[in-house]
Amino acid sequence: MPTPKEIENFILAHIPTDVIYENCGANDVMGREVWEVWTKENGRRMSTRFVEVEDDKPKKLFHVFEKLVERLNARYAAEARDLKRMQVMADIANKRLAVVALTASAAGGFVVSLFAFLFLATQGGDAFWPSIIMLASTLVSSGTALMGSFRLVSAKQLSGLDIAKAGSSGASSI
Repeated sequence: MPTPKEIENFILAHIPTDVIYENCGANDVMGREVWEVWTKENGRRMSTRFVEVEDDKPKKLFHVFEKLVERLNARYAAEARDLKRMQVMADIANKRLAVVALTASAAGGFVVSLFAFLFLATQGGDAFWPSIIMLASTLVSSGTALMGSFRLVSAKQLSGLDIAKAGSSGASSI
């Protein structure tokens, strides 16, 4: 790590008209050591200078913060794109896992209920009607888990005849 005097000398070597006002020290900016130094341009106007350090030596001087940001963005843009791509892939994997878990739990509940229904139906006696109700409620809950909502279906829709549609298309209905 360079000394504050080395950083100040580096700035004065590049901009001899600057007067060092205050050396704010080193900061870690995206894994890079960057020094911030306040100067007075020509001894009058306050300015901030940024010095990037590499291998314990001052490497590059930035007159304004925007130039430092441009350099860091250019250097780390590919890594940022890769990170974004990895986040999207992780989101897709999480959604896929959620769908598989939901489908597996609904299918597992249905299979267990089906076996329970068969057991109760074969026992005869008073267990038959409760098993029918249990199977119907399992079908409804599994369907709701898989389809997202419970929808009643009319007999007309099941038979394939939708009278409202046939009447609106101009075809005559018998």
